[in-house]
Amino acid sequence: MGTLSYAYNTQQVKAENAPKSALDFLKGEFRGKMIACYPHDDDATLYLFHTLGKKYGSDYIDKYLANGPNWVQGHLSVSRSVAAGTNVVTLDATTSTILNLKKAGQPIEFVFSEVDPIPIYYSTAGIFKDAPHPHVAKLYLTWVLAPEQQRRIGTFSSRGDVPPPAGLKPLFSYGVANDYRDFVTNDRLLADLRNRFAGAIGPIRNTGGVR
Repeated sequence: MGTLSYAYNTQQVKAENAPKSALDFLKGEFRGKMIACYPHDDDATLYLFHTLGKKYGSDYIDKYLANGPNWVQGHLSVSRSVAAGTNVVTLDATTSTILNLKKAGQPIEFVFSEVDPIPIYYSTAGIFKDAPHPHVAKLYLTWVLAPEQQRRIGTFSSRGDVPPPAGLKPLFSYGVANDYRDFVTNDRLLADLRNRFAGAIGPIRNTGGVR
């Protein structure tokens, strides 16, 4: 299970000034210093903006775009940019990447909003019926889903016997947006939203991937 939270660079933004709601990202002090994944490239980010649009109205997206955000491929790049101070805030941080950067001593902190719903999404896995090596695939999935490995991944687990990441409460004790499956299976809605962001932001620029 993945979560998208807000995050900020602790050397450039004081904790009391860190964004607590989506409306904070419309402030002039963050103009040109915000970063997120390309929404028309990443369905989790697209879901985030859809969720905020439902709460604050569709013009929220226009206001956010008007505040000069920067865009990149991949949530790891988002978190690294904030940790490096290239950008100072994001509304599009994956909790696991923030926790890993914090463990490495990077100046970054996340914020779970108490006003906005926290989008959650998930990765799924299965074995194709005609997989050439089904037993190897089963061995891999058994390893990934084992409690020991689930604890190491640093995200909320789908297993009930694996606690949340250190310092966090159980997932559903937060106010979450939990209709990701309905969202990603609505082909017409996805196409409309992707076209909207592609028209407003322009083409996705790939600088060689994330290492």
